[in-house]
This record gives sequence, structure tokens and C-alpha cells, in this order.
Amino acid sequence: HIAKALSLEKGKSKDQIFISSIERKEIKKDSIKITLDDMIRFFRNPVQEFMKQELNLKIPDAEEQTIDREAFSISGLEQYTLGSLMVEKKSASCEQIDLYPVLKANGSLPLGEKGRSEYNRIMTTAGPVIEKAVKIAEKKQWPALSKEISVGDMSISANLRDIMEDAAIVLTYGKLNGARLISGWLNHLFLNIVSPSNYPKETHLIGRDPKGKNKAITYAFPSIPSEAKKIFKDLVSIYNNSRQQPFYFFCETAWQFIQVLSKKEYSLDPDDVFYAMNRSKANWYGGYYQTGEKENPYVSLCVENNDPFENIDALIKSGFPQNAVTVFRPL
Repeated sequence: HIAKALSLEKGKSKDQIFISSIERKEIKKDSIKITLDDMIRFFRNPVQEFMKQELNLKIPDAEEQTIDREAFSISGLEQYTLGSLMVEKKSASCEQIDLYPVLKANGSLPLGEKGRSEYNRIMTTAGPVIEKAVKIAEKKQWPALSKEISVGDMSISANLRDIMEDAAIVLTYGKLNGARLISGWLNHLFLNIVSPSNYPKETHLIGRDPKGKNKAITYAFPSIPSEAKKIFKDLVSIYNNSRQQPFYFFCETAWQFIQVLSKKEYSLDPDDVFYAMNRSKANWYGGYYQTGEKENPYVSLCVENNDPFENIDALIKSGFPQNAVTVFRPL
């Protein structure tokens, strides 16, 4: 039970809804070294990272529990993996190459005509992204940057690659959803802090349209060298504090929530929060055509008895509205 795992004090008040700070030995003030990838992994799912890293909980993946069986169609993670491979291989070569024989031989595709059909289907969705990637590959590329930033008692290191003549490029077969935007944003902030003056300061994210209106879209982050340090410092502070208690921020739900709230000038008035909450509930609970973030086993366990979207009071008390504004508004 989550209450046991968190070692909460007995006799908690009836008003206590969300997880309180866990008792820990005082953390030494020696420099804590992390990578930018650690921060990205955290902000993509802060609650999951808290449960895994701070509470040392491990929930077996659903994939590990399923019986090995022959694939008939490709979806979800498998489709993303194959699509990403196609984008990587085809965008790196000027020649027309057919990956079907390779994927068929290593068992990545279903047998027979179904395999060819699945390959063609993924190629159709990957094609527009590949076309953009091929054009980008013709541009001049700057040397990669290997840098480190110190923020308080934390040291964050990163290797930044794919910096072209006009912008850093983040290319993905996946849809440009909230998680991919926050990943690109953190890379963008780091680039603006550490890059030499002659390097480009923009970042272009290229991927599939999450709304399905366009086959491929580009999301551009502008040059912000004067603002990047403060924004990044605030995010590092959130990461650091999350070692004491979970940070209620759920990427896809928060992205939908903040898009609605932006039309209200990011007002945290209860009426405006209530409206945005209702418009983003589908991302939280899921539905017939999508998986909700609450269905993540770590998140589900954490909010088992304290669903933040149960009502407006619970949502505000969880801190989710303010957290969504803090992380996503600068984008």
C-alpha cells in the first residue's frame, strides 16, 4: 500500500489528501551530479520517477508479464520503434533503400503479406518526417557540445548533438505531444545557456501532428539566452525538491490543461481552473481511443485514494494547476 511505502505518520488528519513529505536523512550538501537526460526523464513523469527513485518501488511492466506470441499487427511502442528506425536510416542515406527485407529477417514484422502491409503503413506515416530530415541533413552541422552547468549544489551535464547551421534539431517519428515538447524544451534551455555566441540558439522539433491535421509539423523554440538561466534554475529547483515529495505534474494532461488555460490568460481562478480541468480529463482518465495518464501503474498507485481530478478542490490542493503553469507557460 502506498501509505506504507511512504512511511506516513499515523493519525493523519481527514483534510490531508495528498502525499506529504517523506522522512529522510538529511541530504548532504555535496555537489549532486545528474545529466540532462535525468531531468528530462523526471519531467516526463515526475510521480513515476519519485516512486521508482525515492521509494525504490518497481512494478513489473505489462510487457514482461505477457506470453510471447506471433505478431499479427504492429501498434504502440513497436510501431514507434520501427518508425523511428525508418526515419533514422532513410534520412541518413541519399539513396533509396528498402528496409523491408531487413525488418522481415529479424522478425520485427508479421509474417506474409500482413508484414508488407504493416511496413507500408508505417512508411506512409514516417514519409513526411523523413522528407524533412533529408533536407535538414544537407545543411552545415556544428560540432557537438559537451557541457556542464552548476545550479546551487547540483551539477547538470549534457551532450548536445544535431546542431545545424540555423537551429538545433530534434527529430522524431512520434507525435509532438507534451512529453516530447518538454524534452525539447529542456534541451533548448541548456543550449541557450552553454552554446558559444556563434552557435544558433533556436531549436526545431520535427515530428507528427498530434491532432492528425498535418502529416508532419515543426515546433520552433526561439532564441532566449537572457531568459534561459532563470527558467532552467526554476526547473532544477523543482527536480531537487521532488526528492522529498512527489511533484503533481502529468505531461499530456498538463499540456491540454495549459492550452485551455492560456485562453484565460493563465488565470488560476477556481472557475477557470474548473473549465480547464473538464477539458483535460480525457487525457487523465483515457477513453476508447487513448490511454489516460492515470492508467500508468506508478501514477495509479500514488493517487489510489487521492485522485486529483475527482473534484476542483482536490485538483487545487494537489498543486497541479500551478505546476502546469510553472512548467508549460514559458513554452
